[in-house]
Amino acid sequence: MVACLNVAATMSGGLASGALDGVPSRPALTFTQFQGQRASWHSAVWVAAADGSHARKIATHDAYQGSLSPDGRWLTFERSSTTAMSWLFVIELTTGHTRRLGKTTGDERWAPAAARFAVSQPGGFFLIDPASGMRKKLLAARVDSFDFTPDGGSIVLAKDSGVPYEPTERSDLFQLRLSDQALTRLTRDGHSKRPLVSRKGIVYVRFKNVPYPRYETWQMRRDGSRQRLVARCCEGPTDTYANSPYGFTTIGLSTDGTRLLACMPSEFACIPIAIDLPGGRQHEFRNLGKVGTPQEVAWTLDLTADGRTALVFIRPANDGPGPWLLYAVPFKGGKPTLLARNALDGHWRR
Repeated sequence: MVACLNVAATMSGGLASGALDGVPSRPALTFTQFQGQRASWHSAVWVAAADGSHARKIATHDAYQGSLSPDGRWLTFERSSTTAMSWLFVIELTTGHTRRLGKTTGDERWAPAAARFAVSQPGGFFLIDPASGMRKKLLAARVDSFDFTPDGGSIVLAKDSGVPYEPTERSDLFQLRLSDQALTRLTRDGHSKRPLVSRKGIVYVRFKNVPYPRYETWQMRRDGSRQRLVARCCEGPTDTYANSPYGFTTIGLSTDGTRLLACMPSEFACIPIAIDLPGGRQHEFRNLGKVGTPQEVAWTLDLTADGRTALVFIRPANDGPGPWLLYAVPFKGGKPTLLARNALDGHWRR
């Protein structure tokens, strides 16, 4: 039996003054906003309604990378440490009670219908209860990327070895059942990661790192069968998008499995692409070009659970002058809605 360990250190520092006054009862959006000059940024995590209204600053002292629980009660966020890893925190938005939960080596993901989340930390892969700070060790291995199944009963994860982006990197997908921690292997190619799970199946990335990283998007059933290509490296719906040398990587998947938000990474951007499933038809976010200038670049951040709205930010190329803008963009096209200025990242509550 795996013991549960309490790693929580309760603290009150780092909250914005009056941060919990006026917080939406069920905030739908969190984002990181920066202040100051580019060379000396100071960041803070905010929450807001879906349209960006009723925004409230929650955590200061260079907090970033917020993530809301499905019920909107809890918010995880990170702060930099003196090592390559970050400090992980969780705050109860109704009371302002904050816990430090140790260091993190990867993203946090909330279970769909329970107040708990999974995270990679030094020593393994853990499931954490935010109310008590208790954590349960699920695996001793390093987990590169993962996603909960829609019922919350399992996690599909990428166990990896080797150095990311190097020729030695190896990664395969497994399904971990939380009731008994049974592990089922789904891929055996050694080049699979970044899974996203829906009611219909799993979308994931197959990668090669020779001579440089190249990504393709694939899909399969929940049992690992019927693996097939969705988006081939390095093609796109237009010549402009086809110039991306790295292919496609997964960002967000609707719960019903019909809408995939992908991006085409390059050295300075991650250009958003909407993909219909299961057919794989691709759509550009053409209206993004109307909110800035050709010298600005877009980064893809998140997709709502219903697949209707993507979250992207646009920044000046080469860190030039100009605002960093966070937008909500309809998946099937339409006018982007400005949500926040000077925003570095953001996530929808799912």
